[in-house]
Amino acid sequence: MVQQYLEKKPIFTPDYVGPYGVLLGMEFLEQDPAGGNVSRLPVTERILSRNRVLHGGAVFGIADTSMGLAFGATCEKGEIGVTNEIKICYFRPVPEGAGALYAFSRVLHRGKRGGTVECELKTPDGKLVGKAIGSFTLIRDPMLDSSGEPVYDYRKFRPQE
Repeated sequence: MVQQYLEKKPIFTPDYVGPYGVLLGMEFLEQDPAGGNVSRLPVTERILSRNRVLHGGAVFGIADTSMGLAFGATCEKGEIGVTNEIKICYFRPVPEGAGALYAFSRVLHRGKRGGTVECELKTPDGKLVGKAIGSFTLIRDPMLDSSGEPVYDYRKFRPQE
């Protein structure tokens, strides 16, 4: 599962999810309109813990972001999904030399007001690092102008060449 993404180039610019994505260095590799996302988090010095492993907050950050993108793919124009809650289980640390962490997210359930998404977190060699499950709530996009058009078009981030 991970092998096919090792050399894959990102499909969106890093600022696709805003400054937080840029801060952590997130890369977005695949987006499924039916409710799926594959993202990558390069393991860099700035997001290591004092124990020289990927910080748990960075692991949670890529899980939340990937899950949000998966759920967001199912949203209609004028609505967005926001995280309601997430539970994450960490199975093993991601060592300094791992290279990257991969997040594989998919929507398990989509209702009228929200849904449930799961995420598997894996190292480049396919080892399961953790698993997350979360609920997301649909809200009206707060970034709409008076005519109902989004002020900030999240779909403007074109695939990179």
